[in-house]
Amino acid sequence: SLVVSTMSPEARRTYREAARDMFVSAYDAYVSRAFPAGELRPLSCSGGRFGLIQVPAVTLVDSLSTLAVLGNASEFSRATRRLLGAYSDEQEEEEDDDGGDDDG
Repeated sequence: SLVVSTMSPEARRTYREAARDMFVSAYDAYVSRAFPAGELRPLSCSGGRFGLIQVPAVTLVDSLSTLAVLGNASEFSRATRRLLGAYSDEQEEEEDDDGGDDDG
């Protein structure tokens, strides 16, 4: 069935901007206080590991689609570069943890 919206165009604009503002506030807080950790802890405002998924910068990965939907191409590009750097750094750390000895 077709759902007909009874929300006025002005109300839709207001809610759309409120959602955008909330996302930007949370995203900026994560990038400035927690990146490259998996999450921003709400009480300490510090980075932490996301318990369910052990992927560095998982919050930033998850944010890419929202940045695209919001049309924020410049921040999408910056986030992509941050991720490439974070994963490159992690790969180097893993190689260092292996002892760096190729002789077996």
